[in-house]
Amino acid sequence: MALKITITDAGRAEITNAENTGTAPVTITHIALGDAGYPPDPAQVALHSEVKRVSSIAGEVVAANTISVTAKDESNDDYTVREFGLITEHGTLFAVYSQIAPIIEKATPSTLLLTIDVVLADLDAASLSFGDVTFSNPPASKTVAGVVKLSSSVTNPDESVAATALAAKKAYDAAAVRLEKSANLSDLDNKTQARENLGLSEASTQGSTDSRTSPSTTTLLQAKAMNDHRNSGDHDGRYVMLDNGIIAIEFDLATNTIIFRQKSSETDAPILQARSVGQAVRFSVSHDAPELNGDSTGWTIGGKKIVDETRSISTGAGLTGGGNLSSNRTLSIPGSGVQTYMLADYSVSLDKLQNWMITNQKMSADAIESRAIKDGAVTPSKVEPWSLTHEQMAANGIQGRAINSGAIIARHISDNNVYAQHLSQGSPEGDWVRERIANRGGIGWVGTYGFLSRRNGGTSSPGDTLSGSNLQWAGIREKVTGMTLGGSPAGTWRCMGIAANDGSSGDATLWLRIS
Repeated sequence: MALKITITDAGRAEITNAENTGTAPVTITHIALGDAGYPPDPAQVALHSEVKRVSSIAGEVVAANTISVTAKDESNDDYTVREFGLITEHGTLFAVYSQIAPIIEKATPSTLLLTIDVVLADLDAASLSFGDVTFSNPPASKTVAGVVKLSSSVTNPDESVAATALAAKKAYDAAAVRLEKSANLSDLDNKTQARENLGLSEASTQGSTDSRTSPSTTTLLQAKAMNDHRNSGDHDGRYVMLDNGIIAIEFDLATNTIIFRQKSSETDAPILQARSVGQAVRFSVSHDAPELNGDSTGWTIGGKKIVDETRSISTGAGLTGGGNLSSNRTLSIPGSGVQTYMLADYSVSLDKLQNWMITNQKMSADAIESRAIKDGAVTPSKVEPWSLTHEQMAANGIQGRAINSGAIIARHISDNNVYAQHLSQGSPEGDWVRERIANRGGIGWVGTYGFLSRRNGGTSSPGDTLSGSNLQWAGIREKVTGMTLGGSPAGTWRCMGIAANDGSSGDATLWLRIS
């Protein structure tokens, strides 16, 4: 890459001719080398830190504003180059360049050979000359032989690089597969494939349409041929004609429809319409089409005849009613639907009913199972898993009842009926429940329960224990063996509820004998 060098004021003054009308030749005889890195200043007259001045230099002008300078040092000195300056034959610092990073480093046993391409921003490079040029190594240009950079790219526009053999081969190969403009596509290798790629049919290969009797006109549908045939009247039977008028074909892209109508009137009803609906094609035919004479002599598509079905009715066996049975008929077809029937207000006699919901009815049933009966009276001979609500029933073998209103089933002592009622304290039903609870293992045994009250009054909380002598049986209306109203049980008892107040027999709770 060429370096942009700074021309010093002293150098610019030396190169300007005496008449100030141009430049005078200046000879560069030395290159000063230094190790200081800084921004160059046009006012400077020397390097900041010169370490070597080399007189063995060579240079050439390679472009209007570019020179190539080569310096050679074969001494045993060692140094680093960060700055350099061009020195004229008069000892003037003509130009200077500097940078922070080292440009080149010289070791003791080596030879320094520094070649630099310098761009002169606003001076004519031809005004400069150099001494010995025997070892000059300039970059190549269109006018100067020298070092050139190679590239295999076939698209690089840079004129300072040269193309390799590979680049030339790439260009040749690309040219070999391209079409010649002057050949007008005649140099295509596969013309058939090219037509398919362009979406062209075989009609594109046909010849002139001037000869209407040639085979080519039977496949070539062009505007020229259509107009030619229509104007001449020589249709050769190859085009569909209706009343001496050519059919016009219209395409409606919005509805995917092809419409055939007479050319003479674009407002007439279409003769034939073909409409694409999904994957199907629907055809509709006008009644006014001359070819459709109400019979099967009309047009055909794919071997299938297009017949105006509304004009012809096969009378076949079974048609009655008089009149012209072959004329148009309007058929009234009832819409499809489901007839719904409801059974209501009927009496039903059943031998066996399964899973019925019976409401507001009274039934005489044999072996009715899993019924839900509401607000009705039922007299079954045997009823399994019933749900009874607010009813008293005389039952034989009724099991598993669920009765509403918070009632608990209790068997009455005096009869065999089932009642749904609360067990209030002191009721006969309560006595029976107490008897059943206390009599699980024997009246007053360890591990049994009893309804007891405190003999001397006071309050007991759940978990309190008392001796049986401090308790008394309570809530006994009918005599139960082992339970005497006001009597004391034996053993020690634990309170399971709360007993309070004066110790009356009516204030009782549940106790458990623990010893």
